[in-house]
Amino acid sequence: MNCGLIDAITAFGTLFATLLLAVFAIWGDFIKDMLFGPRLELSLVDRCGDRITRRNGQDVVYYHLRVKNRRRSAAKSVQVLMQGMSRRISNGTFVPDKIVYPLPLVWTPAEMKQSSRDVFGTSTCDFGFIDLLSPGFEVATQLRPNNFKGSVHAGESVRFEIIASGENVYFTKPLVLEVSWDGNWIDKPIEEHLVIRQVESLTSI
Repeated sequence: MNCGLIDAITAFGTLFATLLLAVFAIWGDFIKDMLFGPRLELSLVDRCGDRITRRNGQDVVYYHLRVKNRRRSAAKSVQVLMQGMSRRISNGTFVPDKIVYPLPLVWTPAEMKQSSRDVFGTSTCDFGFIDLLSPGFEVATQLRPNNFKGSVHAGESVRFEIIASGENVYFTKPLVLEVSWDGNWIDKPIEEHLVIRQVESLTSI
C-alpha cells in the first residue's frame, strides 16, 4: 500500500474520530437516554377501582394508573398526559373529540399537588372517579378547560389516550382505555355498571 493512501486513510480516520467526539460532546446525554434511558409503561391498576366514603358520607370510586419504569435510570420530571379522546356515536364507531392541548393527570396522593415527579420504579396517578354527585365518570385532570368534555354520562362510551412524558423519556407506548357507564350505581358491583377496558386505539373497532 503506497504512503499516500495510508496518509489519506489516517487523515479520514482522524477526521471521523474528531467528528464523533464532537457529536458525543454535544449530544451525548441525548444518545445515552435514547439507548439506555428510562422506559415507562402505563397500565390500569384495578378495573374495580378503589371505593371509599368521604367525610360527608358520600361513596366515591377512584381509578388509578400504574406508571412503571422498566429501566434502572430514573425518569425525570414525568407527567402523565391525557392527549386524545373519542366518543362512541349511534352507529357504534368512535369519533375523535377535540383536545386543544394534552392535559396532565393528578399524581397520588393528590394532596401533594405535584405537577411532575421522578419515577424510579413504580408510581401511581389518578385516572378518574365516579360518585352520586357527579354526572358520571370524571377524568382526573389537573386542569379542566371550559371546552373539555371529559365526562362519561349514562349510556356513553368514551376512549382516552394517555401517555407519559418526561425530560429524558423518549419511548412510551400510549395507553388507550375505554370507559362505559350504564347510568346505575349500587344495585350491583360497580365494575358491572362502569366498565373500563384497554383497547388498541381511539378509533379501532
